[in-house]
Amino acid sequence: MVLGYRWSLSENYALGVETGYSRLGNFGSSILESVTFAFLGTPRAVPQGSSWKLRTRAMSLGASMKWSVSGPWTLMAHAGGIRSHATVDEGYVFMFLSRSRHLTTDRNGIYAGASFGYDITPQLTAALTADVYRVKFENGFVAGMHTNYIRVLGGSLEYRF
Repeated sequence: MVLGYRWSLSENYALGVETGYSRLGNFGSSILESVTFAFLGTPRAVPQGSSWKLRTRAMSLGASMKWSVSGPWTLMAHAGGIRSHATVDEGYVFMFLSRSRHLTTDRNGIYAGASFGYDITPQLTAALTADVYRVKFENGFVAGMHTNYIRVLGGSLEYRF
């Protein structure tokens, strides 16, 4: 969800500010399998592998630009800063040993995006959007900060008062 205000610079151009909140999705992978080996002459199946999950949210503050290209067609661009909250859950299992971690990271980052829209009415625009968010998070087993670029393709409806 994004809220903003745009000032008209001319008949075809407008410049504005925006703020918003985005749920940037859940990502993860899991490689868990059973391995069979003989223990005291009896075959035993034991688990081994790893799992990883990242959940990210972001609050944004930035600038936006709208250009009325031709008739009802518009191009829009926006960019700014974000404050992201990333949660990482990791697990590793090998035979009878297991290890897991839960980490949260709050960091500053940036975002940028563009959209191509159509003015349905003078107050309503429908658009196709493409955004990129740069999110940093701490990984538990591989120590240090990691940077993830989250790309979002979608649609938007803009209502103007």
